[in-house]
Amino acid sequence: MSSRTVIRPEVRLQWVGSVATGKQFELFAGIAGIGHSLLTVAADDSDESLWLEFDAGQHIVQIPVARIVEMLEAAPGDVRSETW
Repeated sequence: MSSRTVIRPEVRLQWVGSVATGKQFELFAGIAGIGHSLLTVAADDSDESLWLEFDAGQHIVQIPVARIVEMLEAAPGDVRSETW
């Protein structure tokens, strides 16, 4: 089992757009000198609903932005570190 190191890179928000993909919003970071799109907010072609998108190995995972908002609103009252 490999151990993974926690990193906290500086991140920035950037708008990305093209004729083929519409306009998307990214959370972007430079890690070890390489640029990475960590998270992307994209709109569904059929109804313009917003989805948070990220890479997970062989898959691109999309989660409704509303669920992420719900998670972030609940977290401050209930999430604690193991040592707290």
